[in-house]
Amino acid sequence: MDVVALLGFLFVAALAFAGFGAWIAGEKGRGRTQGVVIGFLFGPLGVLILAMLPNRPTPTPRPAGATRRSVGTIRRDVEDPRPRKEDEEDLALRYLGGD
Repeated sequence: MDVVALLGFLFVAALAFAGFGAWIAGEKGRGRTQGVVIGFLFGPLGVLILAMLPNRPTPTPRPAGATRRSVGTIRRDVEDPRPRKEDEEDLALRYLGGD
């Protein structure tokens, strides 16, 4: 077998492992590009590593109309469950016997 045929076979095999790695990475919830690179560079060992990686958890969906900026903001339509400063002072006066 000459060198060109061997290199051609290895390239086709690397492409096949790249495609298989992309499929496995997609099934695991990871980036397909990551699977292509690992499968192409490391062949069957890379595909085996990708198959053994844990699944990524699916992200929780945001409420309708929420944006990245609005997720961490304080909602003004919901009352804060923490006691206000005035409530703390009233409790202190009540327990200490003050007016």
